[in-house]
Amino acid sequence: MHWNLRPTSSVPCVVAPIAASRLSRLLLLVAVGAAVLAVVSFRYQAASGSSPGVVTDSPAKSGWKTIEYQGIRVDIPSGWERSEMADCEFRFEHWAPADSPGCGSDEGVAFYRSASFDPASGPGVERVEANGVSHFWAGYVEVGGWAVYASDGDQDVVAMLLNSARVTKN
Repeated sequence: MHWNLRPTSSVPCVVAPIAASRLSRLLLLVAVGAAVLAVVSFRYQAASGSSPGVVTDSPAKSGWKTIEYQGIRVDIPSGWERSEMADCEFRFEHWAPADSPGCGSDEGVAFYRSASFDPASGPGVERVEANGVSHFWAGYVEVGGWAVYASDGDQDVVAMLLNSARVTKN
């Protein structure tokens, strides 16, 4: 038995318009879903404080300023600036003295996600050696899902940095 499945001019083909209609509805649904996802993502990032910067309404003591990153605030010396990390091998939020090299700075404060932070020692402040020479102090605290790491030549500065780390109260 032989079936002729090709439409003829005398028999209208209704399958093609139905398939096209379903395809256009599916594409419209996908486009609307993508747009909603983009708006939700943008609002979440804006609400979560993802834009790093100096906080102007903070009671930081004289000679210090407060920075905020991802809902975490830290008081830092007023002469420190945000490091440019775009060309570095590892990118993370880092603030350091204005004259520090961006990628290779031993001084400053950095933010790492706690889940991926793998410290060599426990939290707190300790003397760090490089090539057998003790040359700076460093330490970290975990706050709000982030590890705030600080290092400086002055132990008291590192302690003040870490003690000031806090979650933003909204």
